[in-house]
Amino acid sequence: MLDIRDAAIRDAVGGTGIAVTGAATSVYAAVQYPFGTLSRMDSGFFPFLLGLLLVLFGVILLVSALGRIWRAERELSEIRFELKPFISVLAAVLLFAVIARPFGLVPAIVLTTLTATATDRNIRWAEAAILAVLLTGLSIVVFKVLLGLQFILFRWPF
Repeated sequence: MLDIRDAAIRDAVGGTGIAVTGAATSVYAAVQYPFGTLSRMDSGFFPFLLGLLLVLFGVILLVSALGRIWRAERELSEIRFELKPFISVLAAVLLFAVIARPFGLVPAIVLTTLTATATDRNIRWAEAAILAVLLTGLSIVVFKVLLGLQFILFRWPF
């Protein structure tokens, strides 16, 4: 059973990571890509705003978690940090960065989802596969169909 303080600390670390990633994304997009205007967006506009949204959600998660930590009764020294899930999620993000361009969006999302869920004892492989299919479908609908972005869905580089 997961203790409230354990979950709050994990949420605080996750919120911080999300906020830092969002800030880095926004700064990188602002420095490396042309921004454009609101009526004529250029290639840096979308990643910049997406980074700001990540910062916002990360800060909300962090503040919520800090409130739960301060209300908890246990000592901080009793909290365990699990390395396997951390490495699994980090590997998933790196895998997406390496796989997306040469193989396309669909294989990248599927492999990322399966890698990120590999060390979670509460998720079975069938559930992870269903999650991968749902995330892939949702990504295709949102980015390709609704937003009309030019993602390559499948590619065989050999």
